[in-house]
Amino acid sequence: MPGKYILYIQKIKKKLDEALEYDIILTSGGVSVGKKDLMPAVVSGMGEILFHGVRMRPGMPMLAGKIDEKPILCMPGNVTSCLVCANVFLLPMLRYMTHLPFIREIRSARLSEEVTSEYGMRRYLPVKLAGGVAYPTFNGSGLITSIAYADGFVVIGEDETLTEGKVDVWVF
Repeated sequence: MPGKYILYIQKIKKKLDEALEYDIILTSGGVSVGKKDLMPAVVSGMGEILFHGVRMRPGMPMLAGKIDEKPILCMPGNVTSCLVCANVFLLPMLRYMTHLPFIREIRSARLSEEVTSEYGMRRYLPVKLAGGVAYPTFNGSGLITSIAYADGFVVIGEDETLTEGKVDVWVF
């Protein structure tokens, strides 16, 4: 690792050490595969990585681990990816940790157009609900407009194509 990143790693470790007083550690960004994505190295150096990378879009770089038996979730930095991972991983985890039942609001709607999962991964497609119709709003995982007008997600299984018709929408 280049020397200029050592200082960043030390700063991140210091912040994570301070966060160990809490029940869960949550970060956003720095978790993908770029030179500046330091969280995998930091978490593995301080504790244990349980998984890094999931077969879903958006949200593929998601990381979960433990530091001193405290769970740490490192969410992707892209806004849509982070929101998807919060719905898929964080919210169920928080409900479990607080001994509350996990209830997801699901509405039935008619999909406005055919959509396909990509790259053999589960896809969480942001949609806008209007008049019983689910309209896709996805413009890219890094664009806030992908979720700014969305009401929820349509889940598309691996290598699945959904045609116009009835779908379940996870409302957020």
